[in-house]
Amino acid sequence: MPKNNRSKITQTPSSYDVKQGLSLFIDKDIGVANKKSKIKNLPEDQRPREKMLKYSPEELSDAELLAIILRTGTKGKSAIELAEELLESVGGSFKGFSGRDIKDITKIKGIKNAKLVAIAATMEIAHRILKQAFREKGIF
Repeated sequence: MPKNNRSKITQTPSSYDVKQGLSLFIDKDIGVANKKSKIKNLPEDQRPREKMLKYSPEELSDAELLAIILRTGTKGKSAIELAEELLESVGGSFKGFSGRDIKDITKIKGIKNAKLVAIAATMEIAHRILKQAFREKGIF
């Protein structure tokens, strides 16, 4: 639908959910509200990067950690929502990436080569950390 058919609702308690960080838009033709999520609309202590800096990496959910790696979402989907979708597609946890052809995740809208490479590099770093730790302990 053309952008000129949408108008932003004034932000009132009923039309703006601060906790979820959602801006609502009304579609004039059908009168349905559409959600447009952006991390910048979240309170600062709920944004993944700021939360990690303020607290620690352990305080973040898997989706929040992955959102930091992804850096951006897609039109209408925040990096956190994209990370949640990605995790769900591999079984709901980081373990789901193991033994999987990483290129399969490009089937998810918003996951292109840049995000694929960032995820693959992160996985390789984790693999090397474990490998070095196991070598030091004489495991392999």
